[in-house]
Amino acid sequence: MPDLGFLYSDIVCDAEFRLTAGLLVAKSGARPDLKGYAHLIDAVILYGSGVAQSFCEIYRIIGELHRKKTKTVMREMSYCVAQSPAMPQMLTALTGVPVRLSDIHLGLVISCLGEIFKRPHSSLYD
Repeated sequence: MPDLGFLYSDIVCDAEFRLTAGLLVAKSGARPDLKGYAHLIDAVILYGSGVAQSFCEIYRIIGELHRKKTKTVMREMSYCVAQSPAMPQMLTALTGVPVRLSDIHLGLVISCLGEIFKRPHSSLYD
């Protein structure tokens, strides 16, 4: 198996990508004091740039980059999302689609933010 850290670190560490994804994750209401916050930024970059479309692939790549198990990465990001009570209102504001607390899950957050990442000027800088 190739070293995924080497293959994907350039794209995840790109300064412009990190800035854009970081702004999106911050605007989503995610709590920056939790471990999963940085992984969420990585996930938005990987999904939004089209490098990885499968969530399992995204978690595996992030795990390789941070030398963590895939389950650990997923658990940390899920905890970050679960501990961010403002996320439904913030995602509603970002997407224009009503998002209820019961709708929030990690895949939804990554895909919503990843789609905005593809075209950040449409809603990121409003």
